[in-house]
Amino acid sequence: MPKIPSEVVKPEMVEQFKDNPDFPFLKRLEENNLTDWHPEAPVQLCYCKGDREVNYKNSEVAYDHMTKAGKKDIRLNNQSDHLDHNTCAAFAVLSMKAFFDRYKKHGQNPELKALTPFKQWLINVFAKKKVEKEYAKGGGDHAYL
Repeated sequence: MPKIPSEVVKPEMVEQFKDNPDFPFLKRLEENNLTDWHPEAPVQLCYCKGDREVNYKNSEVAYDHMTKAGKKDIRLNNQSDHLDHNTCAAFAVLSMKAFFDRYKKHGQNPELKALTPFKQWLINVFAKKKVEKEYAKGGGDHAYL
């Protein structure tokens, strides 16, 4: 499968996609827009900048859109500048649990205070830094699969 999607379809379909605003595939993409919704529950968008499967900028665009639309209890959370998709997932899951545990324990917290410096230090020193170092030595996610 080529890396460029347009290389797997007929050229005339690519032209329709580019030139016809009513092209059915373009309409389906618009319907599948994940930034044009307004969540009612608190939201934390986790990502890693090293992710080669899901571009981290998707989270930034969604965050910007939602905050401009008035969403207050939302947090954008970069888990790592280095880790890729699969390795990042464990840290994202733990971060999400901590995010919702704060709501469960303290009720509404519109300021969404970050973890205490001590807890963040523990995560960085004992977990994330070690994994990032092993990740860099091992050459990526495949070392963890």
